[in-house]
Amino acid sequence: MNVKRLIKDAFAIKQKIDSFSAMYSEKIAEIKEYFDANNVRSMVAESETENDIELEAKKSERIIIEYFPEKLKERLDKEIYNEVVIKRYNVNDMPGLIKLLKKHGVNPNDFKTFISTTEVVDKDAIQRLYESGDIGKNDLKGCFSAKVVKSIKIQPHKNDG
Repeated sequence: MNVKRLIKDAFAIKQKIDSFSAMYSEKIAEIKEYFDANNVRSMVAESETENDIELEAKKSERIIIEYFPEKLKERLDKEIYNEVVIKRYNVNDMPGLIKLLKKHGVNPNDFKTFISTTEVVDKDAIQRLYESGDIGKNDLKGCFSAKVVKSIKIQPHKNDG
């Protein structure tokens, strides 16, 4: 077995894969651009030869929403904020915390120096509260960013007949 030849062959194949991947991405970008410009959601490319198959390209769009906990804290009532934001506390120095807790009369500000807090928005809770009317569009205004992710899927077309 010539391992050096395998290394060179593997590298050459990887370069071809990267090249094909770049060409594929360019074609998909052109299809997306056409679909967007012409308000097309799907299209069938009929078979051109006897051995060819019909292909269907479908556009899908997904919205990715990122909420900003600090903005939600400013806009929402404390009770609702606590329902939609999950706080996670991490102890950074357990031996120091134990030593401090052994002392009497612990100052809460001293205690907080050993803890870090992470806030994560519960998107399901926001959806539930929005649907129930407990929060509205004005409550959420400026508290999130939304990004539309478009994709094209190409697969064999399934004939109805």
